[in-house]
Amino acid sequence: MVGKIFAFIKKHAAIFIGIGIIIFAAFFASLNGVGLWDLEQQQNNDNCQDYSGDAGKEIKGAGGAWTTKGTRAYKTAKAIFQYWVGQGLSGAQAAGIVGNVAGAEDTSLNPDQGEIGGGGGKGFYQFTPTAGDEGVNQRYAKGFGKWTVKGQGDFVRTDRRYKGVYQKYLRASKGQSPAECAYLWETIYENPANIGATKSQRESAAQKAYRMFGGSKYKGKNSLLGGAAKGASDAESAGDDDCDDGGDGGAVHGDIAKTALRYIGWFHYEQAHGVANIGSLKHPNKNGVTDCSGFVWFALAKAGYKVPANMGWYTKTMEQDAKGAHHWLHAIPKSKARRGDVIIVNKGSGSGDEGHTAILLEKYHGNGTRIVEEGGTGGSGGVNKSTIGPAFGSLLNGGSVTFARAIKK
Repeated sequence: MVGKIFAFIKKHAAIFIGIGIIIFAAFFASLNGVGLWDLEQQQNNDNCQDYSGDAGKEIKGAGGAWTTKGTRAYKTAKAIFQYWVGQGLSGAQAAGIVGNVAGAEDTSLNPDQGEIGGGGGKGFYQFTPTAGDEGVNQRYAKGFGKWTVKGQGDFVRTDRRYKGVYQKYLRASKGQSPAECAYLWETIYENPANIGATKSQRESAAQKAYRMFGGSKYKGKNSLLGGAAKGASDAESAGDDDCDDGGDGGAVHGDIAKTALRYIGWFHYEQAHGVANIGSLKHPNKNGVTDCSGFVWFALAKAGYKVPANMGWYTKTMEQDAKGAHHWLHAIPKSKARRGDVIIVNKGSGSGDEGHTAILLEKYHGNGTRIVEEGGTGGSGGVNKSTIGPAFGSLLNGGSVTFARAIKK
């Protein structure tokens, strides 16, 4: 019997060898797959790493850009962000500060960086000696010792020279977008000689910090902010940090404004149209691209209102429909315009830079009325909150202004 078995095996040796190779290959691949998964997890773990504990000590890490995870500059930028949200700031307010440090003051994020261009300043926030306050850096060293994230943040909040400016920033930046917060920190705290020279770099860096560090999770804590900025708001948004909740921001059926606010920070602005550019209506890609009328289309569609197929409108045809056919919109007097209504402004053809549209966040009361928009004051960044005046700018000078109410399905 045994002899017959061996004879059978010998006769079919090639088959058994082939089966053995297949089994071994599958086993090896499974092990290697686990190893690769572990490696990827180790690389991605840095997304979820909390660097707030580094705020009071020297931060170490590899060289490289602050936007590259794992570098010393990245760890420092995240520690700065986490320090400020730990003080009760919203994600947008904290990102505005990071944007100034990383976008213009010192992209390497060296904690004791000397003032760019001279002047004797030092640190992330450039404590510059001035007439009557020549000893500002010595005062810091005496009170806080080493140049750390925490020490410098505490100095800004508590020092006799800076605390008033800091509190002014908190009040002014309430409810603003990351880009607007960056501009406010630049003009209120930094106050450079040429504000326009690095404005775009600061704002872009703030938007990146907001997305990278999950700014949407931090709504601003009034109890921590205290009297400096009662009601200092959230900048409702969604980040692309892998530790964030991820997925679709979620619609609120029948509520256009609330639905739109679920997507703060989503998408990038380009004068491009079509649902495919943002993934799909059901499963949107927050890193997709659209323009102002594309976002209004998206918010209305998500909330359950009538819209043309495949973002088939732009600001001029939106105005025409609101004043004419009423397929999707119905024009209303500005005195009736309220939260969730749409504002459309056109000059000329209304295409490209000649038109803009947004969703009202409150009853219309002039150019200070709050809105949610794509583009506008948010530049090429994501969906943002603003007010009509700065968002629509020169279009308001001679442009055709239309307020419209969406039509339910």
